[in-house]
Amino acid sequence: MSLIRNVKVYDSTDTNAWEIDANNNGPVVLYDAAGNQLLNTAATRGYVQLTDGTNEPDIEQAADDSSDMEDKFGLVTNAILNGRISNTAIRPLRIDSSTHSIQTISYEHHEIHSGSSFTASYQVEAANGANADILIVTPDSTKEAHLFYEVDVEAEAQLYIYEAPTATAAANPIVAYNRNRTGTPDAATVVLTHTPTSITEGTTVIRSHHFGAGKSFGGGERSSHEFVLKLNTKYLFRLTNLTTGDNWFNIILNWYEHSPRD
Repeated sequence: MSLIRNVKVYDSTDTNAWEIDANNNGPVVLYDAAGNQLLNTAATRGYVQLTDGTNEPDIEQAADDSSDMEDKFGLVTNAILNGRISNTAIRPLRIDSSTHSIQTISYEHHEIHSGSSFTASYQVEAANGANADILIVTPDSTKEAHLFYEVDVEAEAQLYIYEAPTATAAANPIVAYNRNRTGTPDAATVVLTHTPTSITEGTTVIRSHHFGAGKSFGGGERSSHEFVLKLNTKYLFRLTNLTTGDNWFNIILNWYEHSPRD
């Protein structure tokens, strides 16, 4: 039994001279449109075109960053790696000219470029024993907030992050800004307010940290401090002043909003 299926042969004028279909129907001897045997006539040159019955392969040279591999059924790419940049476009990947390493950025960096990364800041001078509270409310949607924070304190302080506390948001919004300032950035779905009321902290403390005078916390390796927050949940971000005098707090919250792909 022959293994050949869906083969077309063309003559030098690109005229379809011969074809074997999916049922292996076709002549044994190959001829061009003029009746010349393709294998025995030096003046006539033929070639084989592969097909699945509907689509035929393309030969595409990926010469530069504008070369698009989308909807190509077969290609020659000059040893250029390609990657999908959207649902409708495939483009070449770049490598470093000195080390030949692939040029990459972190995923959270990518989220800044895509307009899904946000930042908010809050500064307050807290009296002795006073709390600086931020209420974080995540959306009831598919978008998860990947939260990362930075804190600077003037003097000794204590940090707590409570999950699912009871608290009422006061009319004290903290404005979140899209970190991609080009175009019209999307609004954040995570809601931040400061100085909430009717607080019952609860028992789930997902972060506790004691600060000395003039210390900061956060930064460094992101994976050590990042939380993927639960959907439709409240979080209480609290700094407590442990000094005898006033204490300046500087709080920066960074996050990106992402719907899991799987």
